[in-house]
Amino acid sequence: MSFKNTVEASRALIRQINLLPYEKLKPSISFKESQYERYRKIANLPQQFEIPYIKPAISEVDFKDEPRDNNTESLKTLTLKDFERQINSLKSLSENKFKKYYEVGDKLYKPNGKPEYYERLMKEINGESKAGIFTALKEVFFRKV
Repeated sequence: MSFKNTVEASRALIRQINLLPYEKLKPSISFKESQYERYRKIANLPQQFEIPYIKPAISEVDFKDEPRDNNTESLKTLTLKDFERQINSLKSLSENKFKKYYEVGDKLYKPNGKPEYYERLMKEINGESKAGIFTALKEVFFRKV
């Protein structure tokens, strides 16, 4: 995978970012959206996501209370090799390479204390079944489900 320039490499990186799965849990800022916004400037692509304003960190604020854009300065120094590394990292994440390599055993999925906890948690994340009021009251009063 060799690229002629950083624009071509950043477009390949954005294609890989778009292959990332939908995030089921709603974080304040999505990884997919933030990375797209970061690299779209180099790839000369339009803004696709509306990212909410976040108060800049202390390291990003100048003493004159003017936010500095350190992100674009660091992006200008990226080489083609850096882009290739990032593309390979994104491919590894999207293919679940590390999930397959570091297999988690049943001791973590079904601990002795609450064997159904992980399954119930995954059902709630996927939206399959939600605990009703009776189940919630039973858990509060009797400390088990």
